[in-house]
Amino acid sequence: MSATFDALKRDQDDIRQLPTTVDALQGYQNNMPTTVDALKRDQDDIRQLYNTVDALQGYQNDMSTTVDALKLDQNDIRQLSTTVDAMKRDQDKIRQLSNTVDALKRDQNDMSTTLDAFKRDKDRMRQLSTTVEALKRDLDKERSRTTALEQRLLEMSNSTAPCPRGYKVFRGICYKAFKKGRLTFVGAGAACRQHGGTLAMPRDAEINKFLLSFVKSGHFWFGLHYQREEGSFEWVDGSALGTYSYWGPGEPKKRERKRFDCVYYSMLMEHKWAVGACDLWSRRSFICQVVPGSICVTASTVKLASEM
Repeated sequence: MSATFDALKRDQDDIRQLPTTVDALQGYQNNMPTTVDALKRDQDDIRQLYNTVDALQGYQNDMSTTVDALKLDQNDIRQLSTTVDAMKRDQDKIRQLSNTVDALKRDQNDMSTTLDAFKRDKDRMRQLSTTVEALKRDLDKERSRTTALEQRLLEMSNSTAPCPRGYKVFRGICYKAFKKGRLTFVGAGAACRQHGGTLAMPRDAEINKFLLSFVKSGHFWFGLHYQREEGSFEWVDGSALGTYSYWGPGEPKKRERKRFDCVYYSMLMEHKWAVGACDLWSRRSFICQVVPGSICVTASTVKLASEM
């Protein structure tokens, strides 16, 4: 009975609390729409969140793809950098090759210039060879002429024919200095021819030294000139000057006026050879040479000899 009573008390308490519970349930019921609305909003938010998650996953996938692509691009960039480095090295090699090519071009130009110079030298050598051959032929002619002259001198030295009066013999030739009658070069040559000879021709040092014994003072013509070709000396017999000469200081001078210049012993140069004009105003003493026994004595010769 007591247990039932206690149970009834509890039921009575529950009944007393029931209005409160009902009020609470009514409050819950009143709040239910709001809660439902909130849940709906939460549900919408969850859906949006799912959509956002899906979008983020899509972005993540795209990002992964982009990262992979960037990795590939990075590899390509590395390869490109390697290629660029290789191209830079090639460019350096090309520059070096360009410098080498330029140097080779300069060397080629130098070689071309040198080759041209060699060609010119070769041409000059050919010309010199031709000149040497011509000189050899002239030398052979001179040797032959010298041999003939030596033979003639030998024959004359063995001859008993005397020199003309007033002449002195040296190595088979008679010489004489005409000091008083001063003539032009042409006049002096004509006077020597009247004696059967020519103006003296000192072809070597011995003959020149002998002739100097005649010319103690004054200027004396002898038989050297360059009448036929300006600057080319020759003896009055037409032969070339040869290797021997006895020029004074600064001689032979190159004359400004083109005229036939003749050679004489100059007192102003210690009787060394000098070149003078062959005109009518240049009158000097002179030296003749004749072959012993060859003088042709005529009235004019006697007169010329007596005047000199």
